[in-house]
Amino acid sequence: MAATFWMMLTLALIPLVYGAGNNPEIQALDAFRKSLVDPDNRLRNWDTSLNNPCTWRFIGCDTHNRVIELSIWTEKLSGQLVPELAQLSALMRLTMS
Repeated sequence: MAATFWMMLTLALIPLVYGAGNNPEIQALDAFRKSLVDPDNRLRNWDTSLNNPCTWRFIGCDTHNRVIELSIWTEKLSGQLVPELAQLSALMRLTMS
C-alpha cells in the first residue's frame, strides 16, 4: 500500500517537475521574455511553471496548443529577438508594434 502511494505521488509530480522544462515553446518564450525590458510588467502572466503558454498575454495558439501567433503591442516594451524563437515551429505571425 505504501509503495503504491509513493508511486502515484511520483507520477503526479512528474509534470510539475519536468513539464515546462521540456517544452521548447515555453523555453523559447521565456528566453524572449528575459531579453525584453518590460517596465510596466505586461508579461507578468508568462508563468513558465504552466505547461501551456496559450493562456499567456500576447500569445495565440492553434487547436493543438501550439503557438501560432506572438503579437506584442505595447510601446513601452523593448529588447531583442532571440534565436530560441525558432523553436516556435508553428509560428505564423509575429507582430511587434
